Amino acid sequence: MVESMKLSETSALVLRFLQGQVYHSKAVEDYLSHLDLSAGQSLHEACNAIWPEYAEVIFNRKHMILHHINETLAKNPSMKIISGAAGLDPLGLEVTQRHKGLDIFEIDREQMSIKAELISNPRLHLIEGDLADASSIIDKLKRAGWQQHRPTFLIMEGISYYLTPDILKNFVTAIKPQYAIFDHLRESGMNEAANIIGSKVFNLIRDYIKMDKIQRYDASSLSKLLGMKISNNWSLCAMERHRTGNNIHFLSDDFGWLDVTAFEAI
Repeated sequence: MVESMKLSETSALVLRFLQGQVYHSKAVEDYLSHLDLSAGQSLHEACNAIWPEYAEVIFNRKHMILHHINETLAKNPSMKIISGAAGLDPLGLEVTQRHKGLDIFEIDREQMSIKAELISNPRLHLIEGDLADASSIIDKLKRAGWQQHRPTFLIMEGISYYLTPDILKNFVTAIKPQYAIFDHLRESGMNEAANIIGSKVFNLIRDYIKMDKIQRYDASSLSKLLGMKISNNWSLCAMERHRTGNNIHFLSDDFGWLDVTAFEAI
């Protein structure tokens, strides 16, 4: 029997917010049961103190990204998926349960050894590497079976705010994906209340991980940086409406500090 793995504060945070929502496969349930998320409690409580409904941001983001992945794979079932800075998130595992025979390549700087102890899935390729070292990542992906000439869907969830524009651009340019999806903090288009909540939460996280700056992008600035065209863009208001059928917490597009944007190669 695998012992419970105790995680760091930031690794545990999003998984604490997840609360069994969005991903419903038995494989994900089993995987999460082996993770000790207690280290994330204080950070989780601090985010909730800023805005008590913060879990809704995570539910909406994850729902929208998973929905778009499923839609894209329905049209392009032979694609390969790369998930950058996947960490311990169960998204890749969930997608392999929904799309049998699909290969997913997950990359992270330091979490893959923990994940490998808990998941045995020949279609989920766990690669340890730093996104800042794009050439090394490409070599490792190829050794794991990724074929650069084949269509690739790149998932960049929960990472754009921590990467400098140069690192982000170099990594995406090296991968050359046909499709990509990002969540990102808005540069503009927020009302005052949304700006305060988003800034307070990410300043809190910035201080925990000792970063100098949190990166912000609008969909258009991210499109220009990546050299890809926008195929869809969702505000938190649009995500909540898509997930639940109505709006309870995000009543307008300007009450939102985070977007999810899908891109296609030009």
